[in-house]
Amino acid sequence: MPNNRNGQQYPALADKARTGVNRFLVGRLATAGLRTASQLINDVEHRVLQVVKDKLEAVEGQTDGLPEALRSGSNSVAVQLLRPDPNQLLAELHQRSIHQTYESAQDDLLRSLTLQLVPDELRVLASLSDGDKHPVCHLEAISRLGKSVYRARSFLSRTPQESGIMLPSRAPTYLQHLLSLGLLEAGPELKPEQTKYDTIENGLEIRSVVAELEASPGLKPRFQRFSLGLSDMGRWFWQSSLAARESQ
Repeated sequence: MPNNRNGQQYPALADKARTGVNRFLVGRLATAGLRTASQLINDVEHRVLQVVKDKLEAVEGQTDGLPEALRSGSNSVAVQLLRPDPNQLLAELHQRSIHQTYESAQDDLLRSLTLQLVPDELRVLASLSDGDKHPVCHLEAISRLGKSVYRARSFLSRTPQESGIMLPSRAPTYLQHLLSLGLLEAGPELKPEQTKYDTIENGLEIRSVVAELEASPGLKPRFQRFSLGLSDMGRWFWQSSLAARESQ
């Protein structure tokens, strides 16, 4: 929020405060010794508030109108910022639900989904945005009688090769997360894509796991084939991301 007297921005004050806090923290770490981490954190929080209070007083020339917590130097404000009161959050959520509109509901959902994603996951959505279903497998360890014992590997796919993600080994985690958020939906095995399923199931790392299962007494491997594609919400989210990119 701009200051009406001199046009300065409070974020600039925060930057200066952060510099002072960094110097303070370095000194503390050098002499902390056996002091507990919690005490050090409390000291830092107190220092943050003191620096911000000093800067605000320098801008305003007085403390009138400042919250009591800032005038007194209490660290309760920092605690509230770091650990918001759940009762207050719930009360605000109730108020927002009362006054919510269709547009604000979409904005809230879009914001919530965006904050839960990493860039690699957006790359995955991009690779699935062609509208087609894509082959995916689970590798299960089953008993000789055919009963599932445990899942050895989950969400095996060609996503790392097709999406160009930076952390290829995390592709199964990304797919599982996107599915749990409702951005992806599962479907049946794709019969015309047998070659792709075979490629997934015969990767070097997967063949090694299969060999271990085959060598285990009473166990054998079994692949569970299915497919994944964008859900309706996933398509909406992807289109929203494109619109946001074009608006920048």
